[in-house]
Amino acid sequence: MKKNKLKIGLLLLITALFISCSKNTINTSVTIETEKSFSASKIKFGKFQNDYTPEITDQGIIFSFPQSHSDYYKLKLGNFSTDVFLEPGDSIHLSPDFLNSENKSFTGNGVLLSNYILSDVPFTEFLYKNINFDSIYSLPPKEFCRSIDSVFNFKKHRLEGFIKEKNISNELFIKTENNRILYESSIKKNRYYRDHKFLTGEKAELKNDFDAYLTQVDFNDSTLMPLEAYREFLFTYFERVGLEEKDKNNNTVSFTEHGLSKALEILTDNASKSYALYRIMDIHLNETPVNKLGNLIDRFNQNCSNKKYKKKINTYYSRLEKLKSGNKAPDFTMPDINGKFVSLSDFKGKLVYIDIWNSFCSPCLKEVPVLEDLRKKYNGQNIVFIGISYDSDQELWKKTMKRKNIKGIQLFANGWNHQFGKDYLVYSNPRFILIDPNGNFIDAKAPKPSENIDDLISEYIK
Repeated sequence: MKKNKLKIGLLLLITALFISCSKNTINTSVTIETEKSFSASKIKFGKFQNDYTPEITDQGIIFSFPQSHSDYYKLKLGNFSTDVFLEPGDSIHLSPDFLNSENKSFTGNGVLLSNYILSDVPFTEFLYKNINFDSIYSLPPKEFCRSIDSVFNFKKHRLEGFIKEKNISNELFIKTENNRILYESSIKKNRYYRDHKFLTGEKAELKNDFDAYLTQVDFNDSTLMPLEAYREFLFTYFERVGLEEKDKNNNTVSFTEHGLSKALEILTDNASKSYALYRIMDIHLNETPVNKLGNLIDRFNQNCSNKKYKKKINTYYSRLEKLKSGNKAPDFTMPDINGKFVSLSDFKGKLVYIDIWNSFCSPCLKEVPVLEDLRKKYNGQNIVFIGISYDSDQELWKKTMKRKNIKGIQLFANGWNHQFGKDYLVYSNPRFILIDPNGNFIDAKAPKPSENIDDLISEYIK
């Protein structure tokens, strides 16, 4: 009898909880009026990694969903995206001219916090408007930090003023917006080492006080994963550490390997760890020598628990394997400066060193004088140097070659959609490729002229 009473009691309790939850769940909606030319397929709305399905009506595109507590959502309209903060029963509205408006804002019920988030973008742009990033990233570490901290302090002051003026008490909003400011600032500090080296040619010596901001961050807070600034912080920190370690040890271990090792050392939360490992691999897989990728892939697969991330990286790796040393390099054909079509097969029997560049790529153009020295050194020998430009403006391409005195065989890919890029997996430049006289890859991601490519070339010159 007692057992039956206990079961009935539990059943009543569960039913009461269910009814209580149902009562607290209210439909929230987002209505988007759009011009007919704007495709509904370009509109995304939902939570992190979970888009909702809209209803297309005469009033516009409507996302309606049950909500039991306040939360953040992501809204994407084509290339534009923003976070919105909604409470149960809110109903926000976007007019047809929303995207074209300079001062974007939502209308409807419960838009105060979402409009604050929306206004943060132009406010941040205003703060950075008079800051020349080439200049501040060229500064010594302490002066650089002062510049970034000044923006951080302005944004904190604005948020605190808004919270006080509007009497905001929602703890989730206050915590998240403070974290947004913290991690946006941290991203810029993480990028200092890379960009300072690029702009000045010098490796920055970062002392302990530079990393003071790290005492405020949490590497293992999965509740922050929906926040884009947090996710980008994770990636940029391990990218920075990887670059520092590579420079410090001056060895052949890629910074991808160093970054991966540091991430595995620090990250314990599965969501944060899986995402960081995925971003490191996704961004830098293409910059690691193909023959050294096997161990990296094994470590990634052992430690990443997200099936979607693993599938993407492993699919890409299977394509990269085609670029391994000894594999046949796909033939290609492109026009030169005179409109004559030139193919890789035209140079059978010769060593081929390919330079992939474009007019807007400063690191590419920095290699030009060193590459010219190489051409002169091996003039008349069994090697050909080919430049492939990914410019889409032919006149700009020709002007750049004249201005920078770029010589040799120069071919025009006419943008990033050329078949060459698909066959050779070229998604960024500068990129260099070395092919042997039989048309096989020696190194599909060969060293730059300013690195040790001369040693590699000399091994194959007869």
